[in-house]
Amino acid sequence: MAQINQFFTMVRGFLTVFLPRIRCASPHTIRSYRHGIDWFRRYLGDVHQLTLTQVSFDAVTQATVTGFLGWLTDRGASPATANQRLMALKSFLSYCAGEDPSLVAVYLDIQHVRPVRQPGRTLDTLTINAVEALLNTPGQDTIHAIRDTFFLVVMCMT
Repeated sequence: MAQINQFFTMVRGFLTVFLPRIRCASPHTIRSYRHGIDWFRRYLGDVHQLTLTQVSFDAVTQATVTGFLGWLTDRGASPATANQRLMALKSFLSYCAGEDPSLVAVYLDIQHVRPVRQPGRTLDTLTINAVEALLNTPGQDTIHAIRDTFFLVVMCMT
């Protein structure tokens, strides 16, 4: 029972003492961290059927945290939201490891969990005709026009 109380005692200390008083976190940041930890608790209940009294640091493993990220994205969370929840858990576990050296192994285990990959953005590019028009704009009649064309070519090639 001591381990169960230790988990929620650490949550309370993290949210009510460490974040507001030591890190001077804003109320919005504290609320966001609270949501991250609460969603992890919900995941443990929904997927692993752990009641509140069964939640402990033993339930915090790479597998459960990775499963948690997948569970969040399956429920419609964006990769950015899932990664914020992961950051909140990592920050909480860092605090716990600082408070109790026996939790350093849990913290180090979770550090290996990778963030959710966000889809890459596609870049808009110029067509060949647009590039040709751009390069022909300065002209070739003066030394300054040749210089400007040179810089445009360098920018297009990089």
